[in-house]
Amino acid sequence: MHVLLISHEPLGAPGVIGRLLHERGIETLTHVVLEDPAAPTTDFPDPGEFDAVISFGSFCNAYDPSVRGWVEPEIALISDL
Repeated sequence: MHVLLISHEPLGAPGVIGRLLHERGIETLTHVVLEDPAAPTTDFPDPGEFDAVISFGSFCNAYDPSVRGWVEPEIALISDL
């Protein structure tokens, strides 16, 4: 099994979920959207290459217009699953 973990800030590590997946031998790839907040990374890996996608929360408010540039592409990605 291969799981895509979408984290928003570098400090927002997958935590308990990431540890549980690892303990069960499940491969993960973590995509950090705001590694550089000035240039959000919305070039998400192809979700078809994964058995599951887990999107974590953010310190940002998803309804704040200033984050639409990365929130909307992520919503589109999740909506297409």
